[in-house]
Amino acid sequence: MLAIQRAAIIAYQTSEELPGVILGYQNRRNIIVEGLQAQALEWSIEPPKATLYIWVPVPKGYTLTEFVTLLLEKCGLIVPLETGMILLRKAC
Repeated sequence: MLAIQRAAIIAYQTSEELPGVILGYQNRRNIIVEGLQAQALEWSIEPPKATLYIWVPVPKGYTLTEFVTLLLEKCGLIVPLETGMILLRKAC
């Protein structure tokens, strides 16, 4: 184990702020997931357990651009279209 890894473990184990930071991220995640589910997009999104990101498939019948436009218009959610990093994947 590297020294930086040991230092990180000790920092996490002794941090009094960490539980509040985790709770803040969980609240933000829940707001996004609940908002997407409430917008009649016919999704059942499982909230991620250990990530800051929410990965959802592009619904069948939509192109990536159409779907991102739908999220903006129905949910008020801005999703960046990046060619180097795909944030949304096409449905199988």
